[in-house]
This record gives sequence, structure tokens and C-alpha cells, in this order.
Amino acid sequence: MAKFFYNLHGLLKIRSDINLNFNYFRHEKLNYNLDIRLVKDFNVNKKNLKKLGLFYYGLENNDSIYFESRFSGFRPRVFLKNLSGKTTLLINKAFYLTRLPINFHNFIKIILQMKLSIMGYSLLHSACLEYNGEGILISALADTGKSTTVLNCLRKKSFSYLSDDLIIIDKERIAYCMPRLINFRTLKKTGYFDNKSIKKKFSFGKFKTLLSEIPYLSAYFGPIDTLDIHKALDLPIKQETKISKIFIIENGEETCNKIEKSLAFHKIKTINKEELGTLPVLLYMYTYLNSHTDLNKIKNRDDYLIEKIVESSDCYAISCKNPNKYSEFIFKILEK
Repeated sequence: MAKFFYNLHGLLKIRSDINLNFNYFRHEKLNYNLDIRLVKDFNVNKKNLKKLGLFYYGLENNDSIYFESRFSGFRPRVFLKNLSGKTTLLINKAFYLTRLPINFHNFIKIILQMKLSIMGYSLLHSACLEYNGEGILISALADTGKSTTVLNCLRKKSFSYLSDDLIIIDKERIAYCMPRLINFRTLKKTGYFDNKSIKKKFSFGKFKTLLSEIPYLSAYFGPIDTLDIHKALDLPIKQETKISKIFIIENGEETCNKIEKSLAFHKIKTINKEELGTLPVLLYMYTYLNSHTDLNKIKNRDDYLIEKIVESSDCYAISCKNPNKYSEFIFKILEK
């Protein structure tokens, strides 16, 4: 019996045995187009399958790929079926246990990206807010300060929240919300724990708090569900918005400039590749056998959707050494 069902804007309908931390999209049973199954173990008869490299097996145009290896006494296995239709991802516990949690969720995130791209959408590594009805995209390399900037902006009541990390976009420049997790470390850094009721609600205890403030370990010990944060802070979550302004934030000497659209496109595309661009070998092997799933076509579609948003938006680059200052520049520009 599946533990989790998620409905991401009617686009991705997921059945999963693993908590994907999309609590905002939790649903009762539904007809799904992505089935993520975690089982103790399974086996696939490899006798009539073509072997690809050391660990991969499949048949030409059979819409499936099988992975099997050995790892310190474990036998990790994955089976992927029908990426462009009703997709099944079958994982055994050895595969799940031999991946760090953060690496496993990155693997799932890329599966989601591929599914969305095939459907004509894209998963973008950016934060997103709405300001007085205007869609605002905030893009940055990892650990630059997107979540910090979002939380600082939300102190002003004119902003509504869509995402602080990932967003779904389409060809009409519509961004769809993706609330997920925010780190305890980020909440504390932006002063939200000055509110005693917030501090009490999300208190971890001394030892866990200490671990959650260490940058690398914060992903394991300090995540808090975005939905819980927004309920506690009484902040609205917006379903979708049309993007009209883009802010690219960077570490450096304090500057704020309007930039050429070509530069904004290059930076956002590169940021997305840094976060989502490294495909698991499993997907390369799948597309090797199934030529109708064209990776170049999918990549070009993602680039096209980014370009559509950039060409119709005002684009700015903001540099600061203190991440808490990005929001000040953003607000000044929006107030003009």
C-alpha cells in the first residue's frame, strides 16, 4: 500500500512509497502517471536482455532499462519503465540505502524534470514570489541566498510565496508553485526565530540545533516543511504567477544593475545545469535503447522555456556580501 500520493498542478500525479516532501501537494488516492515503488528486493530475468556496460540491461525500443550492481554486500537494483507515459520506477532497499538521502532525492528530482520536459514544461532552479500581481523570479547558484532573500521579502505584506528553490514553468511564462522544505539554519539567519512562538514551534533541542546550523549537515538535520512555516507565519502561498521580472543574485561587491537578456539567459541556463544538469547514467542508457526519447530535444525545450521567460522580463543582477541585503535591492527596484 502506497504511503504518499501527490498531485503537482495536475501535471505530475505521483504514487510513492517514499516521502518526497511535497506535503503541499499531498492527496488521497489518485490516478497517477509516475509510480515510485520501494520494495525489499526484486529481480529481472536478464537472459534475453542486451547488456550495456557493466550494470545496465534492456531491449531496443522496449521503453525500459534495468540496473543491477554489487556494493559492499548489497545488490542495488532499479527498473525504469515508460518514461514518456505512465512511468514506473522500481527501487529495491539496497539501492535506497546505498545513496545518501540528498543524492537519492536529487535522483528523483531529475526524474521529475525529465517527465515535465517531455510534457512541455520545465523544472527551474529558482525561487519565485508575486509582488502586487507581478511574478518575480530569483535565480542563483546553490547556497547563495535564495531562501534567505525570499524570507526577507515575505516580511513585506505585498509579497506572496510560490517557491524558494524550484519552480515549474511553461511557454506562457507562467510559474507554478513548488513549496517544499526550508532549512532551520535559514530561518534562524533571517531572524524568524526572534518570534518566540515560531522558536517554540520549530525547536529541535540543543544537539540537533547545533547539527542543523552546520551548512552540509543542515540538509539532513534542519529541514522544515514549507507548508508548516507558512501556516505558522500566516503567509499566503500563490498557485501560479506570470513572470515579468528576474533577479540574479551573486556573492560579491555591492552592485545592482539591469542586464542584457542574453546574459540573463546564459546565467539562468547555467544555474539550472549546475543543479539539474547531471543526468543519472540510468537515463542515458534508457535513451540509448529508446531513440524516441531524445535528450537533445528535451534540453532544447528547457532552454526554449527559459528564453521565453527572459525575453519578456526585465532582468537585473545583484551582488552583495551579506545575503540579507539582496531583498533591499529587489524591493527598491519593485517600488520604482
